[in-house]
Amino acid sequence: MSASRHALPYDWFGRGIPDNVRLGADVYVDSSYGFDGVVSREPVAIELGDATGAYDRAAFVVGEHGKVVVGKYTVLNACYLICESRITIGD
Repeated sequence: MSASRHALPYDWFGRGIPDNVRLGADVYVDSSYGFDGVVSREPVAIELGDATGAYDRAAFVVGEHGKVVVGKYTVLNACYLICESRITIGD
C-alpha cells in the first residue's frame, strides 16, 4: 500500500488519496473515502482520465497487484470497483 497520501482541501475524510492514484485534469472526487480500500503496490494503482468524476460513495477496492484505468469524461456514481488484477473503463 502506498504509505503517503494527499488530501483533498474540501474533504471530510482525513486520510486522503494514496499517492499512487493519478488524477487527470479537471477530475472531481467527492471524497477520498472511496479510495480507502486501495492497497495496490503498483506504481500507478488508479488512473482517472481528464474530466472524470467519482460521486456518491463511488469506491475502489484494489488489491496488491491491481490497477484500475478509467478514461476521459466518465462518471462513476455510487459504484464499487473491486480489482485484484486489472479493470479498464474507456472514455
